[in-house]
Amino acid sequence: MKHPLLLPIFAILAAIFQFACSSAGDDIASQKFKVDISGTVMDSKTKVVLRGATVELLSNGLVVTYKISDINGAFAFDDLDAGIYRLRVSHLGYEGYEEEAEVRSKGYKWTISLEPSATTFLTIENKSSFALENVVWNGVEFGSMAVNVAPVRRQVSAGSAYITFYVPNKELNLKTSVLVAVQQDSDIAYLITDTLLVEEIEISNNNQAVLGSIKKIQAPKAEKVSVTDTSYASAKLNSRIIEIGNPEFTEKGFCYSKRLAELEQGVNCSAVEGEDFFKVINDLDDTVKYYVKAYVENSRHERQFSEPDSFVTKSGAPSVSVGTPTNVSYSTATLNGSVLKQGMPSYTERGFCYGTNSKPEKDAANTICEAAAGAGSNFLLAIADLEDSTRYYVRSYIENGKHAIQYSDIVNFSTLSGIPSVSIGTVTNVSYNKATLNGSVLKQGMPSYTERGFCYGTNSKPEKNGFSTICEAVAGTGLNFPLAVSDLEDDTKYYVRSYIDNGKHAIQYSDTVSFNTPSGVPIVSSPTVSSVSHDRATLQANINFPGSPSYLGNNGERGFCVWTDEAELNSHCYKIEGINANFSTIDSSFDDTTKYYARAYIDNGKHPRVYSSTVNFTTRNGKPSVGINAATEVTSTSAVLQGTVLNNGYPAASERGFCYSQTNHLPVENDASSICTAVFGTSTDFEILISSLQGVTTYYIRAYIKNSLVTVYSATAESFMTKFKDSSTNKEYKVRDIGNGDIWFVNPFDCEEWPGVCTWTKAISACPSGWHLPNDDEWKALRARWSANIAYFGRAGRLWSATGGGVCADGNGGSYYCAHYWHVTSIDDFYDGFIDINDDAYVMCVKDKQ
Repeated sequence: MKHPLLLPIFAILAAIFQFACSSAGDDIASQKFKVDISGTVMDSKTKVVLRGATVELLSNGLVVTYKISDINGAFAFDDLDAGIYRLRVSHLGYEGYEEEAEVRSKGYKWTISLEPSATTFLTIENKSSFALENVVWNGVEFGSMAVNVAPVRRQVSAGSAYITFYVPNKELNLKTSVLVAVQQDSDIAYLITDTLLVEEIEISNNNQAVLGSIKKIQAPKAEKVSVTDTSYASAKLNSRIIEIGNPEFTEKGFCYSKRLAELEQGVNCSAVEGEDFFKVINDLDDTVKYYVKAYVENSRHERQFSEPDSFVTKSGAPSVSVGTPTNVSYSTATLNGSVLKQGMPSYTERGFCYGTNSKPEKDAANTICEAAAGAGSNFLLAIADLEDSTRYYVRSYIENGKHAIQYSDIVNFSTLSGIPSVSIGTVTNVSYNKATLNGSVLKQGMPSYTERGFCYGTNSKPEKNGFSTICEAVAGTGLNFPLAVSDLEDDTKYYVRSYIDNGKHAIQYSDTVSFNTPSGVPIVSSPTVSSVSHDRATLQANINFPGSPSYLGNNGERGFCVWTDEAELNSHCYKIEGINANFSTIDSSFDDTTKYYARAYIDNGKHPRVYSSTVNFTTRNGKPSVGINAATEVTSTSAVLQGTVLNNGYPAASERGFCYSQTNHLPVENDASSICTAVFGTSTDFEILISSLQGVTTYYIRAYIKNSLVTVYSATAESFMTKFKDSSTNKEYKVRDIGNGDIWFVNPFDCEEWPGVCTWTKAISACPSGWHLPNDDEWKALRARWSANIAYFGRAGRLWSATGGGVCADGNGGSYYCAHYWHVTSIDDFYDGFIDINDDAYVMCVKDKQ
């Protein structure tokens, strides 16, 4: 008979241990070799072997590994390092056992005798039956099986969660498992659920009892973390398992974070493999507090955390301060600093970074960094070759080769100024191409200036080597200095600055002033447009100012530019000869009904060509146009076509009429399938009666109009279907093609004294030859067309509502027109029930398909 292996809850921690030296001269003490340990656990009184005992092997106070004794009470540990071990054994119902031994030989055996502990008796009372679920025996599924628990008195270890019980059973001879629980009340135990775990239940061969063992469900547990070996960037996290758990833990590890709140959420966690329970974490920030927890997790993914702990990494960064620079001159200064913290390891260099960069540091632009010699707390550095009139920024720095370079706060100072300066006065004597520039020396500079003058040009910031700029020096040493300039452009804005240069500093400039030379550009007015026809127009313009020089000399000219697309500005320009201030032209090269743009121009040969503002005009419409109306008075053989002249054109239209066809949706002249007929007269609205048409046929019609230049058709085409004529009664019926070749009567067929109604017996044969009562597919096609275009078949969506039916409810508080229509098999009703075939209903006919 099989018995379960019962695992108690123990902490499992990996440990690193060494051999104990047996003697100072023993060579074995310095060697490592492997040993095996085995043994047997038995009852000290009965000498009966005990299965299910937990055997723990410890070294230096830490659990190295553990085993559970088998059905023969045996246990074994293989491949261990030789050394001193403590054996700790426990079993429910027995006193604990511990013994220490030095193991240095292979095949070491250990015999353990356990003393029984105090016992108590509990009775399991039959409170209710329970079911064994998913019973399987030798691969055969038996499903569920009801079991009744009989009262029985059993011996149980005091305070133990283990209870053995018997359950009578005569149904099966098999083994199975079930999850039940026991709750103890005084000396009575009851079966309940989900608190204790039944490892295994067995049915004895005599079909008399079921034997089970129950073990309490328990979460695994880890010891609070201890942190060792803390440095600037790493620490070692240590823990141990103090409860193995049931089910036993499957994973262990650590979580750490800078924020306790994140730690509570289980972030930044990693598992620890192997029997040891420690982890070295790296890449930490120095001088930072970290929070840490250990965790264990069982096969049910239930994770248990230890109490949180914290540690702070060490700080090793050095630090410095900077003082106010002293002895500042045009080009020198003394920088001052102090070491605030030596750092760990101690700093290897300290000094200053300075320059025009507002954040001076090593490898930064416009920055110089120099080490300061010496070992005292205070240090200084004399610097030279500075620029005068310049602001410098300074920071002291210190580094120890381990941490990032540490910088002080920033101070700044400015060297003394030796820069000369000038001012600019108002420009005088301005003409088309000349002007006088005026300047003054404000400061001689140190050393004194060697040159002064002006920079001028169309560049808004004139300076030496500048774009569109001329610079000229002015001789002399007086404070005020003028300069006459020539060869200027007329109608141009110039910018002027005076400058001064002492050969040491950058050239110094005054503020900027500007002046405008008079304009010599000619001016022409916008053209006027008159006498516009379909192909010509007269353009006229005036010269308001001939320019300087005048457009009459130097190969000057005036004229017009005409174009049709705004993107093609000045695409067609032509010169107008003559010297008059007023000039004009008659242009006869225009297209009709076209918008044209025009402007006048003038060119004096010196300035860029000058254009007037743009005007536009549209030539008259020379193209006729016509519209088509719906056909009227449609019969089975004829119809009246109607059209409207929208524009008579230029020259006037000479003909208008209609084209119609059975096959061409856009009928035109010179088309074999189209018939075109002219309509005489000059009225705006015109019509014609066409005959000899085929019945139940769709015709497409378009109106046309033509003049001597072009034939124009209506933009759209109309269509109509001729009526069906019943040869037996000579009655004509309006029909409609709903698509897919389905042609329906538009109104009910008159088959009785009441218009359009008769019994089904008569209706089935009432339709004229070539027509029939609709079948189910035809009704569905009609309804689909009707749903897609509700207006196509009449008001409120009801077919032929004007002649058939009354008002019906739609189930939503609304109403609509409805009626009964005969179906090829019975009736097609619209929401108001079926009627007897002897009753009257409307008859609709559908054309037979070829």
